[in-house]
Amino acid sequence: MRRTAWVVVALAVIAGARPLAAQGFRIGPHVSWADDFDLGVGGTALFSLGTVGNGQNQIMGALAGDWYVDCNDCQYFEVTGGVYYRITTSSSIRPSIGGGVNFHRFAYDPEVTLPGTDPFYRNSELGIAVLGNLEFPLMSSVTGNANLRATLQGYQQVVVSFGILFGG
Repeated sequence: MRRTAWVVVALAVIAGARPLAAQGFRIGPHVSWADDFDLGVGGTALFSLGTVGNGQNQIMGALAGDWYVDCNDCQYFEVTGGVYYRITTSSSIRPSIGGGVNFHRFAYDPEVTLPGTDPFYRNSELGIAVLGNLEFPLMSSVTGNANLRATLQGYQQVVVSFGILFGG
């Protein structure tokens, strides 16, 4: 059942890629490293929110999520949504800076618990994040992506992600 769901999602993304690309929507997988939870896998979506100033400075919306796989006896994921301001440069590398909101969920399932304690500790928090992003061309509709997210409030951690984005 799970495999079927992933196949349906993948086909929907592939089918919708061309119309979304025309709207400046890019999506793709990434690998992350976080200073507290180490290795994570996830995805990034970037989309245009319009331009400011002389029309060359783009404002972008972003959504990134990570599931950290290097956590023994626990589960940790986080999702960050934000807004980027793309800095205009003369090179093909496109830097952006911004801010957003981070949500994380931590759940711990200890093998041995003390009497009278909750064997399943869970914690969810919202935080404020500072965002940085670099995009660089790889092929006509494929872009390399490096991302830095620093959560300053809530669960404080720094995440560095590297991935690829498909679309316009």
